[in-house]
Amino acid sequence: MAPSVNQCGVFNREEDGAACYMHLTQRIGEDFAQFTYMVAPPEASEGALCRVLEALIRSAGGWGAHTLTCHLPVDSPFLPFFRRADFKVWAQQRIYKLVGNPDARTSPRHAWRIWNGTDIRAMSSLYRSVVPTLLQSVEPMTLKRMLGLVLYDEKRLVAYADLDYGPKGVFVLPFFHPDHGDAQMITDLLQSLPATLGRPVYLCARSYQPKVAYLVDQLPFEALPEDALLARYMAVRAHAPGMESRPVFEKATGEQGQPISPIMPR
Repeated sequence: MAPSVNQCGVFNREEDGAACYMHLTQRIGEDFAQFTYMVAPPEASEGALCRVLEALIRSAGGWGAHTLTCHLPVDSPFLPFFRRADFKVWAQQRIYKLVGNPDARTSPRHAWRIWNGTDIRAMSSLYRSVVPTLLQSVEPMTLKRMLGLVLYDEKRLVAYADLDYGPKGVFVLPFFHPDHGDAQMITDLLQSLPATLGRPVYLCARSYQPKVAYLVDQLPFEALPEDALLARYMAVRAHAPGMESRPVFEKATGEQGQPISPIMPR
């Protein structure tokens, strides 16, 4: 059963016939919305793109989204436009498509397993050591789409993999400890993926984990074009408590003073 989502598509056609279309989705319960695709000719005017984008930003604000995210090819002609619309590039990524199937004839050397509640504390520690602090607001520890996989070296967590399954493929986002990692770990990870059912497997290497890309380059993967990861932070109104300063009297001398700290009214 598909998860509940908010979604919105906006279409704009100019007088010369050039059309622009963008689509935005947000899974219920998540605090970010994702641009899923856009269709526009390279010669589309900035005014047309602005009208479409502003309509989608208003929709995302109505959903309560804190962040808008977008993936664009690094050579996209629309990248400067998104920059002018206050989208910031927070990382780059390359998606690798597995060529063929993992060799199941050999026994894995690394025992990946499905994570459970007892792994969350170790996963959180590894996540904080791998993902730069400034990126943690846009890169969650897990997308929570399904249970992923963890790998321990004795009692120490050295890697985990976030998974997302769809009708057209399996998406794998690994997080490796900086001091651990070899190509065999990725091979064994692919063998441990549950119920792929013949679907293509895509592995993602973020720019803040260059080791992952280095290891994947040693394996039978097809490298897809590099993407820029963009985010736009939405303004969220926060209600600050009102403060009031009042004169106070010290003891009974009648000497008036002003408090150093503000007094909060009840």
